[in-house]
Amino acid sequence: MIELPNGEQDIEYVTKKVNHKTSPGMLTVDVQQLSCDDTGSNPITLEHKGKKLAINHIGNLQFFEYDVDNDKSKELYILSYASCQGYLKIYRISKR
Repeated sequence: MIELPNGEQDIEYVTKKVNHKTSPGMLTVDVQQLSCDDTGSNPITLEHKGKKLAINHIGNLQFFEYDVDNDKSKELYILSYASCQGYLKIYRISKR
């Protein structure tokens, strides 16, 4: 958020690619403009050993790694939600 000279606040959007190292591989988030209300557009690509997995229809994005099944290997969980459309998608990615 930025404050304008008249004291009001405005949101400044920066479109860029952001890389995150995860257990299954390099996760690249392509941060884009809002699509509706407070819902962003954040297509992702996961790259591992030269292979890529792309998920293009991602709204607001959160991700974390956790070993849910206690097999000593963390899974990557990607949460995508859109407040304006009322949905939540959860992706679980693990390496084999």
